[in-house]
Amino acid sequence: DTQVGGPITWGPRGDVDRVTYYAVYFSTVDYAVYLSQNDGGSARSQVESFLIAGTYEVDIPPEHYHAPNTHVLIYTKSALTEQTTPVSINISDSDWSVSNVDFLDRDLDDDQLGGIITWVAPGEVDLVTHYGVYLAEDDAGGGRSQVSQELPYVLVFPDGSNRTGFLPEGTNQTELALHHEQENFTFIVVYTKSSLVEQTTPVSHNISDVLSIIPFIEFVDRDLDEEELGGDIEWLPPPDISQVTFYSVYV
Repeated sequence: DTQVGGPITWGPRGDVDRVTYYAVYFSTVDYAVYLSQNDGGSARSQVESFLIAGTYEVDIPPEHYHAPNTHVLIYTKSALTEQTTPVSINISDSDWSVSNVDFLDRDLDDDQLGGIITWVAPGEVDLVTHYGVYLAEDDAGGGRSQVSQELPYVLVFPDGSNRTGFLPEGTNQTELALHHEQENFTFIVVYTKSSLVEQTTPVSHNISDVLSIIPFIEFVDRDLDEEELGGDIEWLPPPDISQVTFYSVYV
């Protein structure tokens, strides 16, 4: 939220013979509602230096904080002066976050994790291309470690770098392999990613490490022959049996 990034595009209008440059700004003005008598673009902040005529696109770098600006303004400029009244468009900055991140630990050992991580896709996914899923030390994604995929998807970033492990949009779950050491990880965090950049602020889920260890076991040998055993093995159930389906007994 409050971050934007991507191309701004426009087309020529009317006679452009005397137009030498275009100027693009952010502005706080909402002409139709708040300052309808002022079409000058108050508190404007220039996006890029003047653009030569014939240019119809300029990129906003990813993760650009636009608040409190609400509009993009485009002026034409001649060799003499800049246009007084710009053309404007409202900035549509949507929150494309997932919801209902969930993880049920099915690894019953202490300090070990394993199970299915699930989430619900954003209400609108038009700009979402992938999801990034991580273990993290806090709910903001600090000290994060990506949950790797058996067959990772490779993404190539604009700077030429690439990363693996992202899941394509349409996926709503991934598996954390059993016996994964918890270490200092206390949260699952899920990010959305567009074709431009990964989301800055994730949605998190607090990890609850399920521990199901037998607290007591007893065996009394009732076979009185040497090197032979026989008798009942008894035990108490662990305090948490929510994920226990079977007991395995070995000698």
